[in-house]
Amino acid sequence: MKCQFGISSLGYTKGNFAPEKYSYDVRGKGRGSYIEIEIEDYINRIEDYYVRTAYEELIDKCKSFYKEIRIDLLKDFLDRNKCKIEEIIVYGHSCAIDFDYFSYLNTRYSNAYWKFYVRGAEQESNVWYLIKEFSIKNADIKKV
Repeated sequence: MKCQFGISSLGYTKGNFAPEKYSYDVRGKGRGSYIEIEIEDYINRIEDYYVRTAYEELIDKCKSFYKEIRIDLLKDFLDRNKCKIEEIIVYGHSCAIDFDYFSYLNTRYSNAYWKFYVRGAEQESNVWYLIKEFSIKNADIKKV
């Protein structure tokens, strides 16, 4: 049976939440000099209770977006549908949080052809690492 499914990359691995630093325009003129501080430090300095509370709620919500790896669900889906996969297309992933899924798929379908669509140097670097780390034999990277 020809199977199609998707793996969502929204989130990050548990305990790996790392927001970007807050850049502050010291002179307020839009031309530098900028200071970068941790976002939590910036929030703690906000005097307005309602603004600070809104930021705290937003950060707490973002912290909750961790992604639990569930290889068992993927395996059950593939077994139940008797999937024979010849091509794996990966589009729009940073890949780093999905390494466990890709490793499983590469082990299970070692002769599959992988096609990665990447945007930017970080995604491309992650894909090259993935290909090398898991010895993916048949892979192509397309820049979008």
